Amino acid sequence: MTKKITHSLFMAICLLAFITTQKAIAQQSISWSTVALVDGTEVLTEGTLIEAINFSGGDTDSAHDTTINTVLFSGKASGAASGNAFANPTTANFESNTQNVVPFTVDQYDPEAPGIAVYDELLSRFLWNAGAGTVTISGLEVGKNYKLQFFMGDKRADQADAFIVIGVQGGTSYGSDATTTYAAGPGIVINGAFEAESTSFVLDLNKDLNGTEGFNLNAYQLREVASLGVDDASLINFNMYPNPASKSLQISLGNSEAINSKVTISNIAGQVVYTGSLDSKTKSIDVSNLNSGIYLVKVAGANLSTIKKLVIK
Repeated sequence: MTKKITHSLFMAICLLAFITTQKAIAQQSISWSTVALVDGTEVLTEGTLIEAINFSGGDTDSAHDTTINTVLFSGKASGAASGNAFANPTTANFESNTQNVVPFTVDQYDPEAPGIAVYDELLSRFLWNAGAGTVTISGLEVGKNYKLQFFMGDKRADQADAFIVIGVQGGTSYGSDATTTYAAGPGIVINGAFEAESTSFVLDLNKDLNGTEGFNLNAYQLREVASLGVDDASLINFNMYPNPASKSLQISLGNSEAINSKVTISNIAGQVVYTGSLDSKTKSIDVSNLNSGIYLVKVAGANLSTIKKLVIK
């Protein structure tokens, strides 16, 4: 009898752990945009800073602290050296499958040459992954609004056509446009805005250069904000209704500049179930053939992309 109870208790604990794990990596809708780094004002200052990290490598963490636009990026250099890499880049709110932080090596990673000295310390070193990369963002409060920034730069000539692709757990992807590749000029910052649907989520973060490769991530910051700012010029502003939907979905653009944007609908497994073009400010989409569940609606222009969650009942 005792063995049966013990076994049942063990199974219950395992089930609870499984459920907790599933909740911890739940699907997360994020609106993405990309801008080139120019003068330091690209570093967001709104809301409350949760964490800002400069993946720096080297001897001590504080030796690579750097402040840009009043935001202090703390150097992250812990871990034993292995060649020119330093292990264990995990922070309070960030974790990656990579274990390599590469310190400054050659000027090709250093934006000082173009004359943007404000980003000198931030972009001289980077978190690196040779294969497919994942990033986990954690420590979130469900229902609160956050903004996320990834800073990347790589001036090597053979990287000129590379761009960053981000997928939410294998779901709908966002790709930085070729005009803002991370090898263009001193680099780029990829901005994400979202309302937390879980306490943590996982991103696929990779570079595309004639196929998926590893990524170089120089720094990141996470901020809690009062509003997601969907009317900001860096995002495509659109509304969709009804939501939940069962027969048809109406897409309404907030401005005419986004006309001719591409709209895609994907299920949470990442399968695209609809693709079309927004040739006017409003569009009606037949969703009557979709199974009940959660979907992601992505509206993408030349350089901008916004993703929203859709429920089909």
